[in-house]
Amino acid sequence: MFLGKQEVPGSWSFCHDSAQVIWSPVAGMCGVPEDWTCTSGTPDACYNGENSFWTGERCCVKSPATCAAGLQNVCEGQQGTAWTGSQCCVPAGATCVAGCAEACTSGGNVWTGTYCCLDKAVQCVAGMESSCSGPEMSWTGSQCCVPPAWTCGAGTITGCSSKSQSWTGSMCCEEAPKQCIAGMQGSCKGKEMSWSGSQCCVPESWTCTAGTIDGCKGTDQFWTGTYCCVEKPMHCTAGLGSACHGHGAVFTGTRCCLPAPTTCVAGTIAACDGPDKLWTGTYCCVDGQQQCFASSSDDCAGPYSKFTGSQCCVPENWQCVSSTANCRSTGATRAGHKCCSKVM
Repeated sequence: MFLGKQEVPGSWSFCHDSAQVIWSPVAGMCGVPEDWTCTSGTPDACYNGENSFWTGERCCVKSPATCAAGLQNVCEGQQGTAWTGSQCCVPAGATCVAGCAEACTSGGNVWTGTYCCLDKAVQCVAGMESSCSGPEMSWTGSQCCVPPAWTCGAGTITGCSSKSQSWTGSMCCEEAPKQCIAGMQGSCKGKEMSWSGSQCCVPESWTCTAGTIDGCKGTDQFWTGTYCCVEKPMHCTAGLGSACHGHGAVFTGTRCCLPAPTTCVAGTIAACDGPDKLWTGTYCCVDGQQQCFASSSDDCAGPYSKFTGSQCCVPENWQCVSSTANCRSTGATRAGHKCCSKVM
């Protein structure tokens, strides 16, 4: 491998006498600068290009670029573009999507002859030109492009009307990272919630799961009309309201949710007791990310082992092997038929 170079298919006749290119007879490859962009092309178009280099098999644009299908007579002559013979390349970081020439160029974007290239990272969704007109929205001729951090989903023009929402003509976009789930307009109300017209959108960090309207009434809980959302990252599993308390647990009406990370596996109420375990009424939940193996209590011994009543859990990032010979004598942890130890 060439230092500071990328290997590209080519031939000696094109790659041996350029100041920036190295030919490797061992690899049979051209070594070109790492920041060049190499793609398909033709020698006629690429060889004499001011900003391109023909390796014999690939056309390399002498800069970071995004390349998309296009037409030569449209691509050439536009500022910052390069024609390879089969692709139109624009400066790196661009997003090239379906569109139409007039709408694309009128918005200050580059039309390749096939695609509309916007000079930044965006997500493009279905929409209509008349609606796709906000300060951070761009119409390509067939799609509405918005910032990648926005969350776009189903909705209605009348429902998608809050200050933090934008209607594309087909979809409702939340102007922030959100998760949008089933709900009802009458329930989806609050400072951090918004109604799209068909979905209830809440912060990405919330945990939404099955529940009941009567069960979803605790602190930091919110009922969408269909789901119960806990206003923090949680791990939810089957359980009973009578058992789901302590350890920061909340009951949604049908599910027991504990602060993440936690690992919930089979166990027994008697064994699942202690400062780092909680019995949900159905499962034994152990604090942290764990890997658990079927085990008896006698075969669950050693540092950081946790017995649930039927399984032995150890930290997920530990290495476990199927050999228990001399496991404890070496300072490792026995977990059923496994011998586990911390990876150093």
